[in-house]
Amino acid sequence: MKKIIAVEGDRWCVTDRSMVIDGIVVGHIRTEDSRGLPLPQLPEGCNALGPDELIVVSNHPLSFDSRYFGPVKRSAVKGSLEELWIW
Repeated sequence: MKKIIAVEGDRWCVTDRSMVIDGIVVGHIRTEDSRGLPLPQLPEGCNALGPDELIVVSNHPLSFDSRYFGPVKRSAVKGSLEELWIW
């Protein structure tokens, strides 16, 4: 489960091991996994999201998400969740 944090027109950047959306740091990018194996790294730079692109991240710091594989196609999203009860 991932949270959509950026949609069409939002500007996303990868700089200095961080992902930044519209000027706000949304997550740090690790270079290795928990076993010390290298993780994929997006090239540094900035881009605007297209009409069918989303940036997704998880609240878990070890999540494998858009910080490592970049935008996903909106058509790849299979469903959504909505909070029903918070205690």
